Amino acid sequence: MGNVIDKIRSEIKKVVRLCEENNILPDFHFTSPPLCVLNYPEYDKLCENARKKVLENFDSKIVAQKYIQLYEEILGHTGSRA
Repeated sequence: MGNVIDKIRSEIKKVVRLCEENNILPDFHFTSPPLCVLNYPEYDKLCENARKKVLENFDSKIVAQKYIQLYEEILGHTGSRA
């Protein structure tokens, strides 16, 4: 049990260090969204980047294409689809 607690303690210290290095207020109350995000100095930019990432990577057409590519790899198919 001591190893688990030490591991958790170590991970919490990493999060706190990361927050300190980036001038973010850590919040371990598990609010949604976390207060450390709401208090982030560049919150608007953070939101902008998050939206861009979602649009570029998780649009239904993009996800469908990724699944098609994955299935083709698994089945050993190559080339274009008809």
